[in-house]
Amino acid sequence: MKWVVLIFFLPIFAFGQRDVSSRETFEQSLQAFLSTDNASISTEAFRSHIDKLQTKREAAKSELNFLRMLFSRTHEKFLKRFDEYASFAQTINKGEYNCLTASATYGLLLHHFNLDYDIVETNYHMFILVNTVEGTVLLETTDPVNGFITDQKEIETRIKKYKSNAVRDEKDNYYRLSCSVYKHVALEELTGLLHYNLAIKAFNHHDLQNTIEHLDKATAIYCSPRMEELTRIVLLSIIESKQNDQFKEESVRRIQVLRKRNLNALASR
Repeated sequence: MKWVVLIFFLPIFAFGQRDVSSRETFEQSLQAFLSTDNASISTEAFRSHIDKLQTKREAAKSELNFLRMLFSRTHEKFLKRFDEYASFAQTINKGEYNCLTASATYGLLLHHFNLDYDIVETNYHMFILVNTVEGTVLLETTDPVNGFITDQKEIETRIKKYKSNAVRDEKDNYYRLSCSVYKHVALEELTGLLHYNLAIKAFNHHDLQNTIEHLDKATAIYCSPRMEELTRIVLLSIIESKQNDQFKEESVRRIQVLRKRNLNALASR
């Protein structure tokens, strides 16, 4: 049986001034996210959105009110149509998004406004926790209606569900990760996960060359058990493919280098 690798993330329906290093992180992350699929698009709409939110900060009167507004208006502006294969550039440019690109979008905004947040990675999903002076808020980035969660018991229930790593779509040919992932991810590390998703997209379209290219970039930025599993699947697919011997030999060599890099990074961590 030919396995289809499940795309990384499934849908589940005090204010302060930023310092120079924070601004640099924002700009570097924004450009890195856009570069994952070699996109060349204007960021004017995204920056205009930030400026409009900035003018509303004082009127919001509290972090919680401002965060609620940031969540709803960002969904209205940039998160319009769910697409499990969307890139970050498609999210900013066309409103096509998935859990990962939505988390990247919100991560940039939360970082820009110096809010205290954690982006959390699980096997098949990603969500954001924001710590405000009024309490913790869970942002379910793929749910514009009920995705702003302030009730602490509901947050605990959601997190427990995420940790169970349940797959909503039970298609038999989906590959299930054998590892268990529950990890806080830095904004900069999302670039690696964006490449990881694009590697899966390429793999599911039988494009082994681009699969390897994105995996190379992903493992250079972010180490994870999921990287080890995907590189193993890709390695077996290359060996069993009908590609010419030269392609196979070079591809196997590259994958082995990537696997060693990821395993060494995991071991050192």
